[in-house]
Amino acid sequence: MLKERLVLIGTPGAGKSLVGKAAAARMEVPFHDTELHMKGRGVDVAQLFREDPVELVTQEVLALQELLDAEPGVIATTGEIVRTELGRNALSAAQSYGPVVLLQIPFEVARACLRNRGDTDRPALVDEEGALRVFRLRQPWFKEASTHEVDAAHHPVDVLEDLVRIAQMAALLRAEE
Repeated sequence: MLKERLVLIGTPGAGKSLVGKAAAARMEVPFHDTELHMKGRGVDVAQLFREDPVELVTQEVLALQELLDAEPGVIATTGEIVRTELGRNALSAAQSYGPVVLLQIPFEVARACLRNRGDTDRPALVDEEGALRVFRLRQPWFKEASTHEVDAAHHPVDVLEDLVRIAQMAALLRAEE
């Protein structure tokens, strides 16, 4: 059992949930999704996304903190969390709990993943030009907020192995403290 916390960040379609669930199973810790956690608290995520994205990030920051405080586990965030300084600061603070891992993926690959999943209402599939602008804008924020980057365009098993290695290294470093 690998009692670590991993926070996964990245653009929609990067595979945060897919490989996050697999990493949690391998580490024998729970998997959490901040969006599902918010919905469980009664937050209408879709409505906030459309009408008040800043409040959405505020709610996600609260969800992230609750999950970090609860127990070791793998936590997948939404791509929105880096939208505001509050969200970026929360990710920086999350680094004191464990690695914050950016699942890096090219825009075209992320779009294809969303299309294959049937997420046709995602902005990246509705307004490609606008989504590409947002993708490019957020990349430096994701990089700044992360402690590690993993090329998520590789096979999911390879990404899983990278995540487990990162968690193992974090456990070793924490044991030396």
